[in-house]
Amino acid sequence: MKTVLLVCALVAYAAAAAIQPLSVSDSMAARVDAQAWRVDRLTKQFQEISDAADSSIAAAKSGGDIARHMLNNHLDDHWCPSKYQRCGNSPQCMSNMAFCDGINDCKNHFDEDEHRCVVPVTANSTWIGYPAYDHCTQRRPYEMVISITSAASDIVYKVHQPLKVQVDLFSKRGGLKQSASLRGDAVYCKGSQRLIIPPPEDDRLEIIGQFDGVFYDRFKGYIVHEMSGDKCAEFRFFKQ
Repeated sequence: MKTVLLVCALVAYAAAAAIQPLSVSDSMAARVDAQAWRVDRLTKQFQEISDAADSSIAAAKSGGDIARHMLNNHLDDHWCPSKYQRCGNSPQCMSNMAFCDGINDCKNHFDEDEHRCVVPVTANSTWIGYPAYDHCTQRRPYEMVISITSAASDIVYKVHQPLKVQVDLFSKRGGLKQSASLRGDAVYCKGSQRLIIPPPEDDRLEIIGQFDGVFYDRFKGYIVHEMSGDKCAEFRFFKQ
């Protein structure tokens, strides 16, 4: 702020000096040119400072919005019952099944917010995941690729988006690279913002991809025991 005030004062001084009554002479003309050049330079400096300040304010607002959203997500775990969540910044809790069903259930209509109801796992999208830890899969893949092969358009129940997926697993065994490809059905739950892939093999391990509601180009993919719901592996997925 002090810098901006100083630049403003210099601009005002230079401008005032530039508009003093002048006699027609070469020396005075040279002084006028010099003053005009200084005014122009100071004006440009002031504009650069102003633009930088605007950018900083915009970035702070954006960062603040993200921080508040992540804090709200954390508070939801303690504020609302299981399978319920807050209506945005409101203390009201609403069932996951009431989100994005075409009916305003939250008093502030947060449950039908356009941004909130985005389906990030669109048809023909590809997501590559890398393990954070893995205590249970048979192959111990170093890379997992989830491809959304199709997404139904004629949906009766709007909360759930039916999908067809292909899961490619890349692993190493005995120093040799191996791969496996699994196909099956999946669903994206708009309420919980989860991609759910039922167990594609006999080990009864399902894949649950959890989006955070802020970034729609990444998610945490958990390998979960179907019966107990216990997580035994985690992969970090990124959209390609």
